[in-house]
Amino acid sequence: MTLASQTWLPCTRDHMIHSFLSAEAFKVPELAGHERLLSRPDFEDTKENRRREDLLCNAAGRRAEVELPAAGTRWSRVKHLRDEHLCELRLFGNFHGGAWPDARLPVVAAAFERLPLRDTDPDAWAPPILYLDVDGVSYLVLEGSHRLVWYQQNPSELRIPVIVGVSPWLSKRGAGGTG
Repeated sequence: MTLASQTWLPCTRDHMIHSFLSAEAFKVPELAGHERLLSRPDFEDTKENRRREDLLCNAAGRRAEVELPAAGTRWSRVKHLRDEHLCELRLFGNFHGGAWPDARLPVVAAAFERLPLRDTDPDAWAPPILYLDVDGVSYLVLEGSHRLVWYQQNPSELRIPVIVGVSPWLSKRGAGGTG
């Protein structure tokens, strides 16, 4: 079964930003005093959504990854990323400074010694962020590369949620999952 065959539930870009910032929170000292932005988000509050985005783009230095998905990207929360879906994922070509001509997750993970990880419980992870663009087949990991490489090296039974963006071009052609 492919990732596209899983259950996809609509979410927003603001949900993606929240998940991304949650994963990066340990790198953002500017979050001190603003913990509610993550613990009790109000996605209807435009000012709060912009504050999360500002912290992620500026304080966490993740502007490139946030701005990569085209305007009009359709965001969804996919209930279960499973072991069999890992071969559909690819990493940025410069993961850990490498120039990866084949950036599929299993290929890159096999090239590394075991990566250390702060939190090795996939159930406690913020949902990784994926983006389906260009080929309509492989999903680019925007956030969660280290965790997913670690998992590929230490497999058990993966069943975690992910947030997936599908480019507007592919959405018009019916790519990505359905509800």
